[in-house]
Amino acid sequence: MVLRHSRRRIPARAAAAVAVALLAGQAVAQERRIVPRIELREAFTDNARQTARDRKSDFVTTISPGIGVTSKGAGLKLDLDYALGYDAYLRQDDLNGVRHDLRGTGTAELLPDQLMVDFGAFAGQSPVLARGTASAIDRRQADGGAAQFYSYAVSPYWRTRLGSWADGEARYRFGQTLARRDGPDPASGSQAPLISDTDIHVVSGYLKGGENFDRLSWRLGAEHAETRLSDGSGANASRIGGSSATYRRDTVEFQPGWSINRQVAVIGAAGHDRIESGDFRDDLSEPFWNAGLRLTPAERARLEFAYGERYGGSNWSSSGTATTEAGTSFTLSYREAVENQALQSQAGLSFLARDASGQIVDTRTGLPYVGRDPSFDQSDRTFLSRTLLATVRIPWPRDTLQLTAQHARRDTRFAGVTTGTARDDTTIAAAGSWERRLTQVISSTTTLSYSDTRSEQDGSASGDARTWTARVGLTWDINETLRAGAGIAHLRREVTGPRFQPSEFSGSYDENVVFATLRKTF
Repeated sequence: MVLRHSRRRIPARAAAAVAVALLAGQAVAQERRIVPRIELREAFTDNARQTARDRKSDFVTTISPGIGVTSKGAGLKLDLDYALGYDAYLRQDDLNGVRHDLRGTGTAELLPDQLMVDFGAFAGQSPVLARGTASAIDRRQADGGAAQFYSYAVSPYWRTRLGSWADGEARYRFGQTLARRDGPDPASGSQAPLISDTDIHVVSGYLKGGENFDRLSWRLGAEHAETRLSDGSGANASRIGGSSATYRRDTVEFQPGWSINRQVAVIGAAGHDRIESGDFRDDLSEPFWNAGLRLTPAERARLEFAYGERYGGSNWSSSGTATTEAGTSFTLSYREAVENQALQSQAGLSFLARDASGQIVDTRTGLPYVGRDPSFDQSDRTFLSRTLLATVRIPWPRDTLQLTAQHARRDTRFAGVTTGTARDDTTIAAAGSWERRLTQVISSTTTLSYSDTRSEQDGSASGDARTWTARVGLTWDINETLRAGAGIAHLRREVTGPRFQPSEFSGSYDENVVFATLRKTF
């Protein structure tokens, strides 16, 4: 069985995973809410094709039937939101088409406290190239600048207790990522995606110390992760030894810790990685270690940081959270990993959750989850990623302010094992949103964002892609089932330097959009 989109075959496993979750909900959910809806948006853009010259203005009518499902039963926890959007342009009708927007996460408990299944899914628009075009609102875009990106995962796992000495878990995760362009590539005319349809297999397990260990903590874990081409052929993927596999990693790790007191603990890790990739001339096989501290200065504050050696060089990691009694929260994280886009997008599914306003968001940022980092190209290559992320959320009785900052880097040449063209991309991004409740039924939202992605190839050629966005909107809850909205959005895009790929954009443009929406829930 297959679903069809843009005349290309898309495996139906994502739909099957969602169906399994819903059927499980029929049997075990105790508190379930299903809310169908339909939304109509009318927008006017002064730059429908995102061009620097010969700008084309147009009206875009979008109709989006959708459904939200929430379950909080003893056997099933599920948050899912899906909308099928159709964009109809008044004059640029070659841009007409369908968009899928899906965000879902959940856990089914098959045997209480023992056998569970986690699942997550995403579908949505994503830029094809970091140095391509973008729009001020969600819509189908010109010249294949955007693609429908799909990612889903199903993960059964077994948990057990060895008395009061240890707790254990064995887990298997299967997932898939794929993309489908909105239109043909402007340089080649091809509608083939830049990334391959990829299957992800991860087998992992651990044992960790139980209640009998007081100040001493320990965890022993092992993991095998592998990505394979779904259909045996890849868009731009390099294979391992002619097989369908593009990446393999085997990791064994021991993590000891010692609590000095309630506020300070010494933490560390030692282990071994063996990583294979079609982009490597040799396996990356080496031991690793780190050491650091875990600080708990207050009941709602925690900070961990560690330094060591891994992936052929020095390695840092850190994470921190803090929450005040008034509800202000702060999060910080830094991680380094050798991975590919398929693995990275799958890891993001575990951070999906519904926030206080009812939206399914990325808990690392508090923003709508976008499936993958849009600051980088859609690519099959293996890279060393370094990501620093910080968020602050400040609630007041009538206002909520949220600030997010990110510094991310992808290196395709590292540890002396990689082949091919060296492409390094570094992104600095910041975003802020201010929500204000004007009356009991009228609210306003203002968002600002800035990002700068600097790309370097072979250590010489370099260029920047900068984006500024601003958006102001009002919503009016007419009654319990009818909501109206209106707003304006602005985007400015500047891309400088050489074209690393023929279809990259070069130059600058801006776009202004006025929009109005009407949503009815049933």
